[in-house]
Amino acid sequence: MLNPSLVETLSRTAQVLRWDSEFLEKEATMVFAGISMKQGRVTLVDDDKLQSLPKALSSRVLEKAWRECAGETGNLNVDHVMQVLDPGEETVSLPGDVTAHRHLGQIGFYPPPPKDLDISLKVPGLTAVPELGLCVSTRVFDKPEGLDLANDRPRKGLKNAPGHVNLVFMLELGVWTDYNKCEDGIRLRTRRPGDRFKPLGMQGRE
Repeated sequence: MLNPSLVETLSRTAQVLRWDSEFLEKEATMVFAGISMKQGRVTLVDDDKLQSLPKALSSRVLEKAWRECAGETGNLNVDHVMQVLDPGEETVSLPGDVTAHRHLGQIGFYPPPPKDLDISLKVPGLTAVPELGLCVSTRVFDKPEGLDLANDRPRKGLKNAPGHVNLVFMLELGVWTDYNKCEDGIRLRTRRPGDRFKPLGMQGRE
């Protein structure tokens, strides 16, 4: 049988911990509203501001971003939280098929892509993709003199002219492709069984 004084002490300690948790949760809710934004289905969190927070708050802010994408109500385990908070970790897989990706001062929380997404992109132009929380910008460039597409990265500031298309995704992620081989236009779709491609610079490897 437990000592009555011990039971009373444990009860008081539990009450104090509840007060602390409620306070931190309210603080985290306010901080989350100030350092995060929503783009379609993607939640973005300012990485620098997140890193400046005490771990008791930053861990709760991360969980809020994860819950918003995953539709979950539970908690992340400590290992996942520490991975996302590590500035050296670029991409972290989280429960609920959510991916946290660090890029250009932001941590993006990406829910699993919708099935059977297939969208025709405007070339040149802007195409909003609300299903993924991004906007794709395409431009057409001449191939610069002496540029080896298998080994070099095309430079910014090239003239608009037939040649190659630059697909600039949210947060300035870019992809280059040979426009002369895109006879049926360019489409953005989710991966399908059997899909393969050979990236430039990979010496023909798939």
